[in-house]
Formats: sequence, C-alpha cells, structure tokens
Amino acid sequence: MGGEGWNAGPEQRVSIARPYRLAVYPVTVKQFEAFARDGYGEERYWTEAGLGDRKASGWSMPEGWGRVFRTPNHPVVGVSWYEAEAFCRWLREAYRPEELGLPGGWRVRLPSEEEWERAARHVDGREYPWGAGGSAEEVAKRCNGADAGLGSTSAVGMYPGGRAECGAEEMAGNVWEWCATAWREDASKQPSENDPEGAALRVLRGGSWLDGANDARCATRYWLRPDLRNWYIGFRVAASPFP
Repeated sequence: MGGEGWNAGPEQRVSIARPYRLAVYPVTVKQFEAFARDGYGEERYWTEAGLGDRKASGWSMPEGWGRVFRTPNHPVVGVSWYEAEAFCRWLREAYRPEELGLPGGWRVRLPSEEEWERAARHVDGREYPWGAGGSAEEVAKRCNGADAGLGSTSAVGMYPGGRAECGAEEMAGNVWEWCATAWREDASKQPSENDPEGAALRVLRGGSWLDGANDARCATRYWLRPDLRNWYIGFRVAASPFP
C-alpha cells in the first residue's frame, strides 16, 4: 500500500487475513432505488449515528444533482457513508448470499481501505488499476476523470480499458468510493478501524469524473465526514465469510 505522491500515504506491505470479493462495478442509481423504495425507512438498517443524521436531514433518495446523475446505469452519487452502510445491511437481509452469486455464509459489506487498494493495485505495486501509464491522455482513455472531458458520471462498464487485474472496473474515476475504514492520518502507525458505529471521518478511494490523473492512482487516499454527500461520491460493495 501507499507510495510517493499527493495523499498516497506511506509505502508499506499489508496482509489481508480473510478471503473477500469485490463488486465489479459501483452501486448504480437503479440498484440504490430498490433500497430507497424498500428499505430506506427501516430503522434497523441504520447505525445509531446514521439514523440520527437521516432523521435530521429528512433525506430519502439522492437527487437534485441534475438529470444525467440520475441515469439508471450510472453510479449513484450524493450518497453519505451512513447511507452506503445502510444499503449493505438491507442487501444482506433482502437477498440470500446465493442470490448474489456468493458462497453460503458470506455477507455483503463495505470494503476496507486495504481490500480496496489490493483489488485496484494487484500485488505488483502498480500505479493505476490497468498498470503503468499516467499521462493525461492515457488516463483519459481508461477512465472517466477530468481529462476525459465528460463533465459528469458515465455508465458503468464504459471504460473496460481501465479494468483491474482482479476484474473490477471503474476503480479509477467516475466516483469516489466510500470504504468501511475510519480515516487515520498515518496509515502505517495505526491499525485499520472498520467498526461501522460512530461518526468518525471515513476513507474514500478512486477519484471521480471531476478529478485529474493523480487522484485516479491506486494509492491515493481521501476522507470526509460520514454525513456528507456530493455529486462525485458513490460506493461499491464487498463480501466475505461471516463472522
């Protein structure tokens, strides 16, 4: 993990103890709509801090970002970390693991920061999910960042040239993705904290349609308060054996 460059964190070797899987794409507008319709109002899906935020904000569905951002096969945006966590809890209850193509006993959740970077970066320390090549022209061909010039999110699967070695797509550009991990300034000196309770700052990864080539690097880290929403923030799900 980590390396040189803005906000990449110190370079270090990290071991991930348990197997996991990562969704090929970020959660789309259409997928999130099912949760907004069938589970958003159920208090059992929310953390204590998240439920308090939902009641205070009166939020019921990401909207108001313009028509293109509500396209069904685009990544959903305007989603807080609390909402992403609640979506995972709803998905676990609404579908059996087998219905999601997972082994029995596996459970959907948000990926940790380490899991996200491992999936994006493979084991060879590559700079971008596709390998080397970080010029503005190269990045514009492989992901939806600022250099691509679209000015909005794009349909998932539109940039197969940016596919990571593991098969995941959109891990550079399109939307920043929430991770389960609470932010820590120096990731090499503190253990990763993935407890969903509380109101700690949370990690985002991957860059967005609004960001340049530097933010599309696998090692770039960012953070925000878990209640914040914007038109460049989305998420994808992971899964692992439970407990």
